[in-house]
Amino acid sequence: WITFHGLSFRGKGFQKDGAIGGEGVVVYPGSAHIVFDYCHFYKARGLRIYGDSSTVQNCVLNGNMGIRGDHGGMGIYTVEGKDSRGNRIVSNEFFDLTADAIGLPKDGSGAEKFGNVPGTIIADNDIYTTDESKVVIDGQTYVCGGDGLDIKNGGYTSEPVLIEGNRIWGIWPTPPKDSGVSCGDNTGTVGQPIVTHKDTRNVIIRNNLILDSSTGIACRP
Repeated sequence: WITFHGLSFRGKGFQKDGAIGGEGVVVYPGSAHIVFDYCHFYKARGLRIYGDSSTVQNCVLNGNMGIRGDHGGMGIYTVEGKDSRGNRIVSNEFFDLTADAIGLPKDGSGAEKFGNVPGTIIADNDIYTTDESKVVIDGQTYVCGGDGLDIKNGGYTSEPVLIEGNRIWGIWPTPPKDSGVSCGDNTGTVGQPIVTHKDTRNVIIRNNLILDSSTGIACRP
């Protein structure tokens, strides 16, 4: 077991289109029982978690770099032929992020070879944008952000993914390209509080609160 408690993470090594931020933190494949507790991630590329039984809890993640991605906050990832099992993202605060707050990515070339994320729990998180990130154009609200939860992977019948008790608000599309408002390369984002698509399977979504957003839960191919 390894626990990171009370640390702040911010790097300056990642630059793209004038945006500067951290390259993020990676929990590498083969890892297990890694805990991030009461940590702060600011303008980081995100937290990538591989492996089994890790937990991110009571953390704050914020700071918009204007760079797209499947996770501006954190994501549970897999490698070819191996699952990432039993990871937990609970009781965290995500706001004003670059892109998707939480992702379960599984797409792109060869995605079918990658593992699933059985037993993942995403619960009791606050995901939102503040007025600082919002802009109103012709009566329509936009933000330089992404989706709240971008779910492209799943679990098994006996080990489903659980998404429960999250509070999500202020999730809107990015401004049109011709609006004169720059979000770096983060353009064309629909802005959905929760979206399931790609290889989503065996996912339970219940008792979440969604307010002040472009839509609710979107289920796509």
